[in-house]
Amino acid sequence: MSEKPKVSRRHFLGTAAATSGLSALPLRSSRSADRDVVVIGAGIAGITAARLLREQGYSVTVLEARSRIGGRAYTESKTFGIPYDHGCAWLHSADINPLTDLVRGAGYDVQDEGSRDIWLHFDGQEASDGDYASAGEAYGMLQDRLESWSGERDMSVAELSPPNDRFDRLAHARLGPLEAGVETSSLSVADVNVQEGTGVEYMVPRGMAKAILDGIGGVDVELGKPVDLIDWSGDAVAVSGTWGTLTARTIVITVSSGVLASGHLRFVPALPEWKHSAITTLPMGVLEKTGFLLAPGSITDADTNTLYVQGSETAMIWDYLLKPFGSDLVIAFSGGEDARDLHKLTDQDATEAALEGLISVFGSDIRKAVRKTHLTNWADDPWALGAYAAATPGNLKSRQALSQPVAERLFFAGEAVIPEWATQATAAWLSGRQAAEDIIRKLG
Repeated sequence: MSEKPKVSRRHFLGTAAATSGLSALPLRSSRSADRDVVVIGAGIAGITAARLLREQGYSVTVLEARSRIGGRAYTESKTFGIPYDHGCAWLHSADINPLTDLVRGAGYDVQDEGSRDIWLHFDGQEASDGDYASAGEAYGMLQDRLESWSGERDMSVAELSPPNDRFDRLAHARLGPLEAGVETSSLSVADVNVQEGTGVEYMVPRGMAKAILDGIGGVDVELGKPVDLIDWSGDAVAVSGTWGTLTARTIVITVSSGVLASGHLRFVPALPEWKHSAITTLPMGVLEKTGFLLAPGSITDADTNTLYVQGSETAMIWDYLLKPFGSDLVIAFSGGEDARDLHKLTDQDATEAALEGLISVFGSDIRKAVRKTHLTNWADDPWALGAYAAATPGNLKSRQALSQPVAERLFFAGEAVIPEWATQATAAWLSGRQAAEDIIRKLG
C-alpha cells in the first residue's frame, strides 16, 4: 500500500489506467455470424466495450435484461426529487482514479466527501471522548495488522486480527460488511491489501452513475432481452433468450459473478473448471441503502456527514450518510449478514429499523420529518444478486482468472476483475476497455 489511508468509505484502493484514442471506422463484415460481437449487459463494462468496438467499425449488439441501462450504476431523480445513486456513488482514490477525469470531462462537478468527521453513537448517546479514542485505536490497529501481513498465506481479516470488543467490531464492520458487503471472517486479506487507497474520496452531486455513463457516451442497446443460453459449440457463438437467438464471432459477458454462479445463464458446453472455480470463489457481497428525505432543516446540529449508530454492544451497526451536498437526504447503509437479515423483513419493518437509529440520535421528532423513503434491494435483484464480488480467502487470483477469455471467443468484464479497483465502477470501466482491446486484437 502506497500510503496509510485517511478515514474514508473506501480505504484500500489505487492504480491508474491507460487510455487509448479509438476513432470511428466503417462497419466491418461479421462474416458467418449475425454480428462481430454481442455484449451481454449494458452496465458500465458493457457500454464501455460496445462503444470502443463500435468506434473501430465492428458490428455490435448490446443485450440488456433490464428496462434501463447502467446495471448497478443507476442515478434517478424521481424518488426524492434530487439525483440519487442506488448503487455506486463514490469516486474512491479520486486523485488517481481515471473516472475522475471522465466525469469532469463530461461536465460534472465533484465534491470531496472523504475528509469529514465521523460521529459515533453508542447505547442511545454520543460516544465519550474515550470511546472515540478507543474506536480510532481499534481501526488503526486493524490497518496496521493488514499492512504488516507477511503475504505468505492468505487468510480472512478476522483470522488475522480477531475482534475482541465493540471497538474492534466497529472497525471490522467498517472494513467488512459496510465496505466489502461481507463479514471479515469471509474477507481475504490479500484482496483488501491489493486495493490501494489514497484517502481522496469524491462524490458527484448530479449523480455519479449518470456522470460516468454520459462520459462514456451512448450506444444502441436492446432492452428487456435477458440471455439464458450461450452456445459456443459451433463456429459462431449463439446467444439465446425468450426473444430469440443471435450469433456472433465473439461475445462480452458482463453479468455479475452472482448471476454467473446462479446457473440462470447456461453455457453449452459448460465453462471449463478453472473458470467455474473463479466464479464460485468470488461470491457477491450485500450492501443496501435505505434513503430518507426529510423536511428542510430537520437536522441542524450535525457537523458531520458520517454517523455510526449501535444501540447496544451486540446490536447491528448502522452507517448513515447525513445531508450529502447540503441536501435533506439521509442514507442508511446496511451490509453483510445484517443486510441479509433485513431482507427477511417487510419493507416497512426494514425501513423502521433504519429509522430507529436516527431517532436514537435526533429524537422522536425526526419521524415526523420523514417525507419519503426508499430501499434498495440488490441482493434479490435477479440481474445482480448482490452489490459486488468479494474474493474469499486464498482466492485473490480468481479476479484475474475471471477476466481471462475462454477459447478466445467468450470475453468477461465487470467490477469483479481488475484487483486494484475491484468492486468499483472503475474496475467495470477498465475491464470493458480491456475486453474491447483484446477482441480488436483477436478479430483484426
